[in-house]
Amino acid sequence: MKRYAEFLTTDLNHKKTKILGSDGTFILDARKKLDRQMLDASERMFQLRHIHSNIIGFRVMEGERFDDNNTLIYEWIRSGAFYK
Repeated sequence: MKRYAEFLTTDLNHKKTKILGSDGTFILDARKKLDRQMLDASERMFQLRHIHSNIIGFRVMEGERFDDNNTLIYEWIRSGAFYK
């Protein structure tokens, strides 16, 4: 199984949704443990703040492909983020 991070934003109805395109997904290094993978995802999210100022968090997902049927491993939402 492969792990990757999906970055989250809000839509016009303030519901959390995935960022589309290549910036919305970040492939994690499988040789590292989960805590280091979460740190890598948060560092990448910090780098993307200049491009996507409305990032509210990320999810660490596990699966063979990038689809909605994958397993959610971890989710982090920024404190103070307004979503439903």
